[in-house]
Amino acid sequence: MVELLVRELGDVGRLTLIHSPAAAILPWALSVPCPRRVPVALGGTGFPPGWVIPGRVRRLFSLFKEARLVHFHLHTPFACTAAIILASLAGVPRIITTEHYIAQLSFLRRRRLVFPLALLREARIALATTIKRWSLRFVGDVVTLSKGNRSVFESTMGSRLRPLVHIIHNGIDLGKFAADLAEGLRHPLRPDDGHLLVTTVAGLNNQKGHAYLIRAIPDILRAVPQARFNFVGDGHLRSDLQSQVSSLGLDRFVTFAGNRSDVASVLASSDLFVLPSLFEGMPMSVLEAMAAGCAVVATDVGGTQDVVVSGRTGLLVPPGNPAAMAAAVIELLTNERDRLSFGHNGRQRVEQEFTAALMGERYRTLYHTSMTASRP
Repeated sequence: MVELLVRELGDVGRLTLIHSPAAAILPWALSVPCPRRVPVALGGTGFPPGWVIPGRVRRLFSLFKEARLVHFHLHTPFACTAAIILASLAGVPRIITTEHYIAQLSFLRRRRLVFPLALLREARIALATTIKRWSLRFVGDVVTLSKGNRSVFESTMGSRLRPLVHIIHNGIDLGKFAADLAEGLRHPLRPDDGHLLVTTVAGLNNQKGHAYLIRAIPDILRAVPQARFNFVGDGHLRSDLQSQVSSLGLDRFVTFAGNRSDVASVLASSDLFVLPSLFEGMPMSVLEAMAAGCAVVATDVGGTQDVVVSGRTGLLVPPGNPAAMAAAVIELLTNERDRLSFGHNGRQRVEQEFTAALMGERYRTLYHTSMTASRP
């Protein structure tokens, strides 16, 4: 999303991309069409943290001194608090944050812990929330990606911030996703004729809920034995999920495809897209599936609710509910007319509401109005 935004905002002034120096981030940063890239960070998981390293602090401070506006993309709820405060100290005229995963706050307490550990977790969440609320005193505008995430942000961070909060949906490069696959062009991941391919594109992690979809597959196969399942993406749960598939005797029905650079053609070759997430900011994979003309079955969580119109572009089901997931997948796999209609409607919805051009224009307008407003 950031690289698309940089491309769309190429005419707003001198852009600088400040990113983590982590080796895993550098290839992505080099792909972003930005005239200036600076690998420096105050956060991260390393030790010591960047905010106690004078060289990093000085370098970031000097970058902020040059800036008229700094836009922080917060991919975890408590990210960048030190950098936001540093930007304020440097006198940045306007600071904007985008809360990509504020819904993650509701996920932090997902595991049951024994009393001492539960108390420690609550103390850490309370401290981090207090620091974040304080850092938001220096922020001029807050962007959330969906109505659900705006609600989570306002209920957690306080109603006084409500006038500062905006909703700007993610957008995608529509040109990369063909609504129809040309005759005779079959993706190698697509099974032989007579099968129906159900694709999921998501990291193999706790957020995305693959385990619940796997638990739904036996019921789906009993009703639709020609169904096949394709998991695109990778992550720390891969071996656990593969073991779950094997324990249910599903190895010949499920493919773990790993990370791929040809997601657009994978989606164009699929009959149905499924995303069983437990929470979302705004799922780019759902937008991409709809752009490729796929009907969608997804969980009824914040972010996804703004994208999928249940009964028109797909079906929404409760999160963590394999039976409901199975019923929705069966409904669309056995109803080609609805499946094709939902795919067509999804493509139209993305064209009208979720393009990169629309996202860029909304951010450009926000930058302009933010720079001309007085500080809060």
